[in-house]
Amino acid sequence: MYTSNQIKTKKMSNITENVKNAGNAAVEKIQETKEKGKYEANKNTAMNPDNTIGTRVEAGVDAVGNKWNEKAHEMNKEDYKDQSGITGVVEGVKNAFGAACEKVKETVSGAKYEANKSVAENPDNTIGNRVHAAYDAVGNKISEKAHEIKGDQQSDRAGITTKTP
Repeated sequence: MYTSNQIKTKKMSNITENVKNAGNAAVEKIQETKEKGKYEANKNTAMNPDNTIGTRVEAGVDAVGNKWNEKAHEMNKEDYKDQSGITGVVEGVKNAFGAACEKVKETVSGAKYEANKSVAENPDNTIGNRVHAAYDAVGNKISEKAHEIKGDQQSDRAGITTKTP
């Protein structure tokens, strides 16, 4: 059985390890980008017909090494990202933002539905305006429900509870 201090220490250790892995992922991304730049420079040197054959061959060999290193840093970055849990956090934030956007769209569609419904129900409007408004109201209601469903799905993926039982 663990004491509360042991549990806190374990949690801090996990958080520290996650932050360390996130930092390592960032460093690997920097190295990956640096190697990509070197690759492009060496590739351009190798492809330049104004350079001597020796310079072009040397640059071509260096470009292959740069590409190899770039891919190695990319793989290390992905490993560190997975270990840090960053990917899950980013996806959670994206889903939460998406859920909020869908809620706004749902609200706007609902307001348009109510406005078109009022026009359709008003006997002072022409029959053409009333039919057109009724048609638009149906489309607005469909949009409202679609945005509600999309928002609920993104809320679920983000782990957000939006409705009470």
